[in-house]
Amino acid sequence: MRKVSFCFLFVVLPSVLSASLSTNNNQSLQAFLKNMIVEVKDRTAVDGSNEAENSLTHDEMEVQDDETEVDGVPPGMGALGCQARYTAFHVYLSSSRCYHTGAIIQFNQVLLNSYNRYNVHTGIFTVLYTGYYVFTWTVAAEHKSWFSAELRVNGALRGTVMADSDVGGRASGIHPATGFVITRVTCNQHVYIRFVSGSGCTLKSDSRTRATFSGWRMY
Repeated sequence: MRKVSFCFLFVVLPSVLSASLSTNNNQSLQAFLKNMIVEVKDRTAVDGSNEAENSLTHDEMEVQDDETEVDGVPPGMGALGCQARYTAFHVYLSSSRCYHTGAIIQFNQVLLNSYNRYNVHTGIFTVLYTGYYVFTWTVAAEHKSWFSAELRVNGALRGTVMADSDVGGRASGIHPATGFVITRVTCNQHVYIRFVSGSGCTLKSDSRTRATFSGWRMY
């Protein structure tokens, strides 16, 4: 804006200068020039202030949007609804439990749960933002047993692991299994871990071996 303002000054000056000199009124010309320079300086200061206020970068505007709740929409969603960006959860099972085939594992301890989209009572994560997500889960079987644990999205299988311990001989080791899936999910879909029985029903989770379930949106 400074260049435009001074350019305007130099464009105007010749005609003013000519008119003023033709009347031989040097004192009036000096007063006019002084007032013009003050006006240009004031206009430049105002324009510079407006530029500073309106010079937020794209990232800064996104941060402002992420921190503001509008009409009951959670921060981070802005006007984009299901297309907004940020969400993550991380939960674990507080103690060992027995499940039957087809049961949803209810990880009942929350360490992270954006917008409370994971429900500890149902074991289901409800997708808030459409996008590509990472889901990972870790499970372990009790001694002398094994089972499978599946990641499902609205009932569709997206990944599975088998957890087993030493089932024969004198060994008594525990062998946790971890699943890792990258998949696209859409707003309001349900994501959960499903138990599939093997030789036992117990999902082991204690101070030494913790059963966990986590997810986060990449983009």
